[in-house]
Amino acid sequence: MDNKTFFLANNEKGYALPMVMAVSMIIVLITMAIVSSVRQKLATAIELQNRNVAYLKAYSATSEVLYYFSSSPLNSLDLEVRLSDGGPTRWNLYGEPIRLSQGVSFTLRDLSGMISPVLQPNFFRKLVEYVLHDSEKTNALMDSFLDWQDADDLKRLNGAERWDYSAAGYSYAPRNFYIQVSEELLLVKGFDPETFEKIRQDIAYWNVGFINYLTMSEQTLSAFLQNDSLVKRILELRRKGELTWQIFSQLTGVQPTEDLVTFASGYIKFVLTAQEQTSVSTIEASVAKIETQSAPLTILEWKS
Repeated sequence: MDNKTFFLANNEKGYALPMVMAVSMIIVLITMAIVSSVRQKLATAIELQNRNVAYLKAYSATSEVLYYFSSSPLNSLDLEVRLSDGGPTRWNLYGEPIRLSQGVSFTLRDLSGMISPVLQPNFFRKLVEYVLHDSEKTNALMDSFLDWQDADDLKRLNGAERWDYSAAGYSYAPRNFYIQVSEELLLVKGFDPETFEKIRQDIAYWNVGFINYLTMSEQTLSAFLQNDSLVKRILELRRKGELTWQIFSQLTGVQPTEDLVTFASGYIKFVLTAQEQTSVSTIEASVAKIETQSAPLTILEWKS
């Protein structure tokens, strides 16, 4: 082999090594991209599967809960439920979480223990003022809320009518009719999401117009009674199953009226949550325990 041939061979070896390394690197990058894509698709498939499982669990559990709701006697504070295995239990009507099965829980709220902004504006005012701790802002929100619903364009002292919304840059004006869902409060001038989130668990559009103190939440009781130690005593008695209207009346001095009732209304807000891994499915409904020849209950509102 002459010197020229020797140098050519060495040069070819010198070029070959970087080329092999470059090709190997490209193959590695392609492989990593494929693996990453497969992982993403696998994660998406698993997430979709978990969502479907959570969705099916939620609807299956909802059917079970509504069956027991329609077939169980209603007490002042709870439902007396006899499960399929024959064991009796009580489902509270004041929002304490109830575990149904692995990953599935729900709450029941007696709607007469909640506040209707439409039917009970005075109670609604007390609740709003309690969470805001600001009487001036409460007056503005309540006047704006009443202006939203009334049929005229006459502005209340702290309220808002059509031109106020226009001046503030809103693309709409007051409905001039009653709100149709609780979330419509967010459209009222000055009613911000933070305030709504503080009260949303204690207000209900569907309400029979009565008030039942026995099934109120801690926040609602505190708003009306304005006595934290008394509220804690009442909640303690309720947890022990010892709270009755007579005891409540003795502790608070509150007497029954045509607007205050001593029993659960049979109108219930139902919220069920089913979880599968990180996927969660929620069903929320308002149902009435009104039996007819054709139906064991009436669905008033449904969200899923």
